[in-house]
Amino acid sequence: MGYPAEAPKLSMRLPLSVTVHHNTFLEDGLDDAIEAYDRRREAAHPNAAQRYVTEFGLAEPYGWSEDKARQYTHPERADFGAYVRRIGFRLD
Repeated sequence: MGYPAEAPKLSMRLPLSVTVHHNTFLEDGLDDAIEAYDRRREAAHPNAAQRYVTEFGLAEPYGWSEDKARQYTHPERADFGAYVRRIGFRLD
């Protein structure tokens, strides 16, 4: 109980300019903003390993966006909804 012995790691987020759009979606500058985010995140929290190397090979650089692209090529935790319903949650 009490405070953690060390300060928790902060999880970096994409800039609001990438994630928030008002009345329209514009792709202007998104690629550059995501690439800059990849570089900042890699400097702060390097990926320990690359996902699905046998399928996609090694990527250099391997940033957050490449990791997410690879992650979403395979269903993960597809049974999670059934699990939480089974233990009593309603997902209406």
